[in-house]
Amino acid sequence: MRKLRDDRGASAVEFAIVASLLLLILFGIIQFGIAYNRVQGLNSAGREGARAASIGVPIGGIVDRTKSAASLFRPADVTVDIDYSNDDGTNWTTVCSTPGTVCSATGTGGNEASSPCPAPCAAGSLVRVTARVSSAGVTGQRYAIAIPLWASWKVAWTGQGLFRVDRTG
Repeated sequence: MRKLRDDRGASAVEFAIVASLLLLILFGIIQFGIAYNRVQGLNSAGREGARAASIGVPIGGIVDRTKSAASLFRPADVTVDIDYSNDDGTNWTTVCSTPGTVCSATGTGGNEASSPCPAPCAAGSLVRVTARVSSAGVTGQRYAIAIPLWASWKVAWTGQGLFRVDRTG
């Protein structure tokens, strides 16, 4: 005669439930670490670009330095925006915005070979370099946050650097 309450297999079911929760938490922690590293890499790239802009490096050089300094991202996927401000950050003028991999200057008097700080921008002005990567425009899940057993999110990554201009070219 069999018992009405058989406990065989209960520990296997409990283990499956607990293990799936532990794996979910583990992969969440790993993905958070990767995401944090990517944000810090873009902030570092923005600072590197802004530092270069503050000493008068031409726009093309700033874009190249920013893209090459962005860790955990392919340089072709990074877009760079360069702005300056003469009033301590109240108003910003865009000098360069890269919609893809080529910088087309949209600011006053700016072009690929010129300084990011055109004539109205003087020493003491602020220069801001923003590095962006959008996983929405990238094929596949390259820069998405993916947690197994849960979900996957496409993220727009942004980092920024801000420096005071030392010289204008």
